[in-house]
Amino acid sequence: MRRRLVVLLFILSGAAALAYQVAWTRHLVLVFGNTTRAVSLILAAYMLGLALGSEAGGRLADRARRPVVWYAVFEAAIGAFALGFPWLVDGVRGAYLALGTGASPVLFAGAFAVLLVPTFLMGTTLPLLVRAVVRDPARTGGDVGLLYGANTAGAVLGTAVTGFWLIEAAGVLGATRWAAALNVVIGLLALLVPRLDPGPAPASPAAG
Repeated sequence: MRRRLVVLLFILSGAAALAYQVAWTRHLVLVFGNTTRAVSLILAAYMLGLALGSEAGGRLADRARRPVVWYAVFEAAIGAFALGFPWLVDGVRGAYLALGTGASPVLFAGAFAVLLVPTFLMGTTLPLLVRAVVRDPARTGGDVGLLYGANTAGAVLGTAVTGFWLIEAAGVLGATRWAAALNVVIGLLALLVPRLDPGPAPASPAAG
């Protein structure tokens, strides 16, 4: 049961992450007036944010006594930040307009900085959840592969649902709100993981 719940969490997490990517790309196209710039910005921010977050999440996972609690907090934080994303980006656009058309790097850099926060948080989730659930070091590779595969499957689902149905039904802002609500649900469900497996996690190398 614990294993099924963890897989479900990462399917939902992947769906939310890619729902944001689709919705935020649509929003940034309106901000930049250019699809190529919007897509380039999204991809760059996602790749850097996920990489930095994964590194930080791995370090935290080795030191945290309850990594699943941190995982739950970060999932909820992603949702909370996502709700403010449209207004943050619009604020950056307002600064750009105030500075004049010659300040286009300000718009790109500001939007990139805004995107880096949620993508960084997304990157922390895999190492934290792996640390919370892996009990047998010999199965680490298989468990990581399972979680990564579940996350990828969720990403495909989130992209399809958001791109082909959710934005049309609820709009870009509505799609973002649905994804944010999903992150909060994920965070709450994650808190059930220790209850399904109350045994202590293996000592981390950093703990000595």
